[in-house]
Amino acid sequence: MKSMPYWKRNIEFYINRTFVESENADIESIEGSIVEHFRNKYITESDKKLLNLFFKKDVLQEELDKFLEEWDIEREGGHKALMLSYFMKNHPELSYSPYIKPRLDGILKYYKFKNLNILSHYKKICTALISSNINFLIMKGGALRHYNPDFPRIMADVDILIKDKKYEKAKNIAIKMGYKYTEYWHSIDLYETVSNNTVLDIHHKIDLQAKNEVSLNRDLFNRANREKVFGIEGVYVPCPEDMMFLLLSNLNKNLMRNTSYHSILYSIIDSMYLFNLKSDFDWNIVRENAIKTKTESQVAVAIKFLNEYVPIKLPEMFSDEFYDKSILSVYDGVFVDKLREESRSLKFNNIKSLSDLVYYVSFRLKYILYRRKFISKNVKFAKKILEKQGIIK
Repeated sequence: MKSMPYWKRNIEFYINRTFVESENADIESIEGSIVEHFRNKYITESDKKLLNLFFKKDVLQEELDKFLEEWDIEREGGHKALMLSYFMKNHPELSYSPYIKPRLDGILKYYKFKNLNILSHYKKICTALISSNINFLIMKGGALRHYNPDFPRIMADVDILIKDKKYEKAKNIAIKMGYKYTEYWHSIDLYETVSNNTVLDIHHKIDLQAKNEVSLNRDLFNRANREKVFGIEGVYVPCPEDMMFLLLSNLNKNLMRNTSYHSILYSIIDSMYLFNLKSDFDWNIVRENAIKTKTESQVAVAIKFLNEYVPIKLPEMFSDEFYDKSILSVYDGVFVDKLREESRSLKFNNIKSLSDLVYYVSFRLKYILYRRKFISKNVKFAKKILEKQGIIK
């Protein structure tokens, strides 16, 4: 199956599409249009009921019974049943039928066992790294599993981040241990030799499709705490704010690329867990990470998506930046692109009449004028032109 071209994985593609598909779009509704598209694509009515149950504070037995009458554990599958298992552990006062309870207990045991196998490889490889004075930061599901040890995670592998200058050394240590591997521009993925299952990804970049990742990596290490993680001392663990930023970035990537449907659901509950870890959760750290890596629009969409489902609304702090970026993206991607096509539709050497010449000069001059930086990089000018053209309200 062909993968989606990169340009279709980018937020700007959805921004432009919103305007192309609407005769007169309101720029402030762009986020809502994009989120609605993803909501309809990924979140079912059954998912909404499960999330509503999960986040409800005081659940009556009758409410749980009604939910279980309508919710088919066999059809929904193990990934979603694990969420219901979390709910069961959070509400020990509620009872379950002899049909449901053993299945929920079994799901918890299954993923605990599966996690143990992955973590055994983590311990083996990372002990060797520490012995070679290579420090690392644990990320994604592994970090969340450390934060919340009572609940097993759906982990295909453990992701760690190595400082750039130590990456080659770390990679070579892992390869010499006999693991099969695939190397990418941002990481090396290690596989069990027998099963071909991935067990550990060693990153030197996080794959945000963003800028200033090296600078971000330094910040992640500087703000991290050094803790004992799955039996290994001195592991860097990201602060909750950095974990939230990584969650939002990864959620946006999943929405765009559809890399992991189940991770989208777990991002919703994980966001609330991270937010509640600290009474003084500092959203400015999240904001600065997004600004530094130029991912404001991606983070804005991820936050708006989460706010469709979470009980405590996350601050939509990127509205102004997203608004400005959207204006300039639409100006270039809709208005200037159209002028470019029209100005090139008639070659100069094909001009055969005065009307042809007028047509050519008219669009060519417009294109040359409107692509100038003093307009295309100026939100105020670009907005006025788009309003005048009837592209936005």
